[in-house]
Amino acid sequence: MLNRHLLSSLTRSLTASLAALCLASPAAALCNFDIDDSNGTLSASVDGLLLVRHMAGFRGDRLIDGAIQPSSKRRTATDIQTFIGTQVFDIDGNRTEDPLTDGLIITRYLQGITGPALVKGALGKNATRTDPTDVLNYLKSIDGCGNTPSLVLSQAFPIEVFGEVGTEKSVTLSLTAAQASSAQRLWLQTHNIRYATKASIKINGGAWLPLNNTNAQMVGTNLTYGGIGGSLATLKMSIPVAAGLLTEGSNTITFKFNETNNVSMGYRVIGMNLLNSSGDRIIPASGFTQSDPASWTGPSTTTADINAGKALWATAQLKAHFDPPGNTAPNIIAKCADCHTATGFDLKYFGYSNNAIIERSKFHGLSQTQGEQIASYIRSLPVKAVGRPWNPPYQPGPGTSSKPNDEWAAGAGIDNVLDDDWDTIQHIFPNGIKREALMVGDTTKFKRFDTHDVPIAFQLPDWNHWLPEVHPYDAFGKTWAENTPNFKQYENLKTLLTGKTEAQIQEWFRTSNNGEGRGKPFARGLWAMLQWGQESPDDGGGMGVEQALFRLPPEAFDQRPGNQRTRTVPNGSGETGRVRQTEGARKIYSLVQWRMTKQFDIHEGFGLTSMGPYVNTGGMGPFRADLAGPRMWVGANRSVFDASPFLSALDYEFTGSSSGDNAFNFDYLSNAWYQLQLILNPGHRSAYDHSAVDWGYAHGFLSGFNRLTDMKQSARNLIWSLKGMDEGDNDRGPNRSDGWSFRRGGMDSALGFVDDIPQPATGYTSRAWVVSPTAEAKQVHTLLRQVWLEKVASWLPIQMSQYTQGEALEGGNPYPGGPFLGNPKSGDEDGGIFNRPDFVLTASPSPETRSRSFAYGTDTMMLEYKQRGTYPAAMQNGYATWAQAVWPGIVGNAAPQNDWLKYRVGTVGTAPSSAPLVSAGTTANSVNVSWSSVAGAQSYNVKRADSPSGPFLTIAYFRTGSSYTETVPMAGTGRTYYYRTTTNTAAGESPDSASASIQR
Repeated sequence: MLNRHLLSSLTRSLTASLAALCLASPAAALCNFDIDDSNGTLSASVDGLLLVRHMAGFRGDRLIDGAIQPSSKRRTATDIQTFIGTQVFDIDGNRTEDPLTDGLIITRYLQGITGPALVKGALGKNATRTDPTDVLNYLKSIDGCGNTPSLVLSQAFPIEVFGEVGTEKSVTLSLTAAQASSAQRLWLQTHNIRYATKASIKINGGAWLPLNNTNAQMVGTNLTYGGIGGSLATLKMSIPVAAGLLTEGSNTITFKFNETNNVSMGYRVIGMNLLNSSGDRIIPASGFTQSDPASWTGPSTTTADINAGKALWATAQLKAHFDPPGNTAPNIIAKCADCHTATGFDLKYFGYSNNAIIERSKFHGLSQTQGEQIASYIRSLPVKAVGRPWNPPYQPGPGTSSKPNDEWAAGAGIDNVLDDDWDTIQHIFPNGIKREALMVGDTTKFKRFDTHDVPIAFQLPDWNHWLPEVHPYDAFGKTWAENTPNFKQYENLKTLLTGKTEAQIQEWFRTSNNGEGRGKPFARGLWAMLQWGQESPDDGGGMGVEQALFRLPPEAFDQRPGNQRTRTVPNGSGETGRVRQTEGARKIYSLVQWRMTKQFDIHEGFGLTSMGPYVNTGGMGPFRADLAGPRMWVGANRSVFDASPFLSALDYEFTGSSSGDNAFNFDYLSNAWYQLQLILNPGHRSAYDHSAVDWGYAHGFLSGFNRLTDMKQSARNLIWSLKGMDEGDNDRGPNRSDGWSFRRGGMDSALGFVDDIPQPATGYTSRAWVVSPTAEAKQVHTLLRQVWLEKVASWLPIQMSQYTQGEALEGGNPYPGGPFLGNPKSGDEDGGIFNRPDFVLTASPSPETRSRSFAYGTDTMMLEYKQRGTYPAAMQNGYATWAQAVWPGIVGNAAPQNDWLKYRVGTVGTAPSSAPLVSAGTTANSVNVSWSSVAGAQSYNVKRADSPSGPFLTIAYFRTGSSYTETVPMAGTGRTYYYRTTTNTAAGESPDSASASIQR
C-alpha cells in the first residue's frame, strides 16, 4: 500500500520549496526530466513534484495544482500526463515506478544530491540498480536536458553478470549517428571469462555471439597467454560489429552467463568502447564511469542485520555450488571465514560489490536475505575499500611505494599490466640507460631495487585465484586439517595478535628471541612467523603438502613406467612422487592457496608488513632488521615461492586450478608465485641458501615460459637479475649461503641472451634474439654485464674460494703447491660448482653438471658472445681474464688446465705511455687512481691485481674522466695492490699501461 502520509509530506515539502533549487541548462531534443517544458530548466519543486504526483496516481487538477509556472510551455494536465506516459522512470530497476523510490531518487537528483544520500532509504523491493554511482549514471543517461555531462553507458563499470546459468545483463549504449556508423568492432575488457562456453553477447536485435578465441580477437599479450581458456583472469578483446547493427540513440548490449564449471557464478565487464576501421576508440573516456567502492553502503545498516551477517559469515552451512538441474548440490564443511580472511575484510578491501556478495551467497545455498545480511556485515568493517576484484594483489606499478602500507595489497591496478614487455625498461631507466640508475655513485655498490614501482607485462593472479577452490576440511577431513602445525599456528597467531596496537606488535617483534624458541606454543615475533613458515619439518616445509600427499589415493600419482614411487608414512623412507590427477592436484593446490590466503590474512589484517625493521633476530639466522625494507611479508621465508604447482609436488601440466591442466598454465602459475615472492619478500639482503627465493628455479621457469610463449620477457628477466644482484650485495662477500652468489647475483636469463644459445642438454636452438638484438636492448644488456663484471672483480680471486663471512682469511696464493686454501664457499652452488680453482672443464660433462655449473654456462656464453661481438672488446677481454682467475683448473702442482683467455679478442694500438698515479684515499680502505689523457681515447678502463704478475682484473670500465677511487677488497692486511689502465677507441681496447702500486 502507498504510504499516503509520507507522500503528502513529500508533496507539501516540494510545493513549499517552489522556485528553489532550480538547475538551469541548455535545452535538448528530448528533455526527459523537463516535465513542464520550460526550455530545459529543471526544478525539483516543479518537475520532481509533477513526477511524484503522477506516479502516485494524481490526475487532472490534482496533478498540476500549484506546480505550473509562467515559463511552463506544457501547462495542462492532459499534456503533462501524455508526456510522462511516453517515458519510463524505473530508476532502481525493479520494473515498477514508485513515487517513494523512483520519484524520490529523481527529486534528489534534481536537487543536486549525489553519493549514498541519493539512494538512502529510496530503493524498492527487488531493486537491481542499487549502487549510488550506477543510479547516478543511469539518471544522467536518461536526463537528456544537459543537466550534467552526458554518459554514453547507462551504468558505471563493472557490469556484473552474476547468478544462475542463463542470467542476462543489459546495458544501454547511447550513440551519435557518427559513432554508430563508424563502429567496426566492440572493444571489451572482461574479468573472469575463463572458459570458452561461459559467456555470450548480443547487440540490439542481433544474434547471440559466444565469447571465445574464435569470435573474439585478443588484444596485446592476451592471446599469447591463451586468451579465453588461458592463464589470465582479465582480458582485453574485440568482436566485429555488423554494418547497421548499431544505431543513433539507445543501443542495448546484453551479456549472458551460459555455463558454470561449479566454481564460477559469472563474470564482469570492466571496460567497453567502439573501434573504427583504424582500431581507434570512438567514445571518449568521459563517456564512462567506474563505481567507487568507498561510497558503497550495505543493503542494511541495522545492528541486527549486521550481526546476523557476521554470524552467517562464521557459521552458515554452505553448499558446494548451485543446485544442478534436477539434483541437489552437496553440503561442504568449510564456512565463509575458512576460505577467506577470518573477518571477511578481503571482500571489502578488494571492492566486491553487494551484488557479488549476495549472488555468491546464493551460489553456496544461502537465501537472498542471508546474502544481504552478509553484504551488510562486510560493508560495516573498518577497512579501506581500495582494491578491485580484477586488480591483482601487489601488482607493481608507479607510485606504489609512496602509498600507505595498508594500500599496498591493492596493487597498482590492471592498467599497469603492460602490453609490451620492453616498456618496463623506461621505468628502470627513466633518464636514459645509464650506470647511475643501478649503482650508488661511482662505486660497485648496487642501489636497492624497488620491485613495487616498476610495472611488468605480466598479470599476477587476481584475488579469486588466491582463494582455495576446495578447503582442506573438505579435501582431507576437518580432524586431520585442524591437527596439522599449519592450522594450529594460524590460530595461535590470530590469538597472539588480536587486540594488539601497532606499538605492541612492534614490541612483540622486538622480543622475538626472548627465551621462547622454535616449537614453543606461544613463540613471539619472528620465531612465531618462522614456526608457521618453513621451520615445521614434520609438516612438509610448513606447507602441509607432504602430509597431505599421503592422504591421496595411489592413482593420483604418476604411474608411468619408471616414475612410480613407493608410498609410506610421512617422513618415512618412501616418496609419493608427483601428483598426476586433476582432482588430486586440485586438493593439493587448494591447500597451498589456503595457506597463501591466511598469510595474507595475518600480514594485512594485523599490519605486519611494516614490521621488518623491528624484528629481533638474535640467534635466528642471517636476517638483519637494519636491512629490512619499509614493507615486506615478515618471516614468510619462501613460502610464497613454494606455492607454485611445481614446488607443490604437482606433475608438469597439472595445475590444481580450474584455469586448466596444461604446460602453459603450469608455468604461468609457477612464474606468478615466484614473482610474488620477489615482490613480497625477496630476502631484503638477508637471504640464505635457497631462501627467500630459489633463484635457479625462478630463472629456469622464466626461461621455460619464454619458450612456451615464444615471447621473450626480456625486461622481466632484467628485473630478476637486478634484484638478485641487489640481494647478494649485502657486504658479506662472495658466499653461496648468505652472500654474493652466482645464482642469486647472476645473469642466468638476463634479457633473453642466455636462452637463445643452443644447449646440447636440452636441444633448444633458438638464436634470433642474440643474433640481432635491438640497439637499445644491446645497450641495456651491455650495461648489466658491465656492472656485474665490476662487482665480481671487486673481490680478489682468493676471496672467491675461501670460506669467510665478510672478511678473508690470509694464507697467500691458493694455487701453487697443492689444493687451494680454505673450503669451497659454503659448499657447492645449487648442486653444481661455486668457485673452485681446481674445477676442470671437460669436453663431455653430464647434462646435470652442465645445467647446474656456472662455469659451464659461462664457457658456452663467452664463446657465443665472442662470435657475435656482443660486448665491447674491453668487456670481452675483462670477462675472459676474470674467468681464468677464478676457474684456472689447477689440480695439485699441475699447470692450469682451463683456457679462458682464448675468448679474448685481443688489443689494438699502443698502451698508455705511463703508469697511473695511485695514492691513499680519504678512508683506510680506499685508493685513488688517476691517469693522463690519451689522444684519440674515448674512455678508460682501470685494472687491479694483488701480485705484480697479475691476474689484472678490470674493476672499472669506460670511465670518461681522469680518475677513479676504489674501495680495496682486503684493507688493513698490508697487501700491496697494483693498478694499470687501458684506453678504449672505436677499434677496441689498447694494451695495458705499466703498473703502479700501493700498500693498504
